[in-house]
Amino acid sequence: MSIRSAASSRASRRPASAYHAAAPSSHSSGSYFSSKSRTESILSGVTYTEPYEYGSYGSRSSDGGSEVLEEHHSTGPRASTHHQPHDESERIHSRMQVLEDKIARTRHKWADGKINPPDMLLRIANYRRILDMVATPDACRDSSLKLRVDEVHGKLKELEVEANIRRTREGDEMQDMARKDAERRENKKREESERQQRLMRERAAEKKRIRDEKEAKKKEKAEEEKQKRTEKEKKRKDHNAKFAAVMKEKKRLEKEENKKKEEQRIREGKKALEIRRRREKATRDRDDRRKASDKQAREAEEEARYQKRFTEEETRYVAKENLQKKVKKVLGGREEESRKRERERANAFAKKVMDDRKKKLKS
Repeated sequence: MSIRSAASSRASRRPASAYHAAAPSSHSSGSYFSSKSRTESILSGVTYTEPYEYGSYGSRSSDGGSEVLEEHHSTGPRASTHHQPHDESERIHSRMQVLEDKIARTRHKWADGKINPPDMLLRIANYRRILDMVATPDACRDSSLKLRVDEVHGKLKELEVEANIRRTREGDEMQDMARKDAERRENKKREESERQQRLMRERAAEKKRIRDEKEAKKKEKAEEEKQKRTEKEKKRKDHNAKFAAVMKEKKRLEKEENKKKEEQRIREGKKALEIRRRREKATRDRDDRRKASDKQAREAEEEARYQKRFTEEETRYVAKENLQKKVKKVLGGREEESRKRERERANAFAKKVMDDRKKKLKS
């Protein structure tokens, strides 16, 4: 397992509060914090890990993450960016001293077996990140600081080699234990398999005996069922034949009944049609008689009006003739022409009255 994968697998199990615990207390920068984005990305890599039991290590090394956090706070910027060069150098040396002390305490715990190899590799990676933050190219121009940085790098390299060796040795031991455990499981599995096979053979013999008995009973039952099915099928066919005959007779009777009903319906229809025709003829005759009666009444009324009018005209004409005769005697021949004109007008009026009467009678 690489340092990065070990760190990522360990970091995935740390509590959410660890992220808040690892945050820096100030964002002021010194000469070694030339880029804010670089500082934030590096500081985000300083993780607080929840230790776990590994191999023969029974104690939980919870102080590893706290040491890294203490180192981070101790090396974090706490002053303004405006400092003198010698103050900056003293602060870097102070932080290097703190880092060396942390590494020494970690080596002591490692020697006592209080830290397991994965935790140790994770701490080494965190110390290297802190060292990279402190030992910037500008700071390493100081030869004494450069020498201390190289020594710390060497110590971390030695610790890393020891952690890898111990992890490999413990891995071999675990593999040997796993191999023995696998052999033990295999032997147990083989014994269990033999026992199961013996039980299976015994059960198979018992099952065969029971199966043979069941087969014999099943054949006997099948014969009985077959006989019952045959009798049932025969009864069903007889019943179906009787039912078909009954249904055929029923359909024939229904057909005859429908035929009788149709004939009855046709007769009733013809009778109703005849009655309707007689009623319609009676209605037409009654209407014709009423129309003829109304026509005769109109003609009689018209004739009466005409006779009355003709009588009035004739009376008026006679009176007028008598008057004209008297006037003629008085006036002479000139009145004869006037009388002639009056007679023509009277004839024309009488003709007009006759024509009007004929038109009304026709309508």
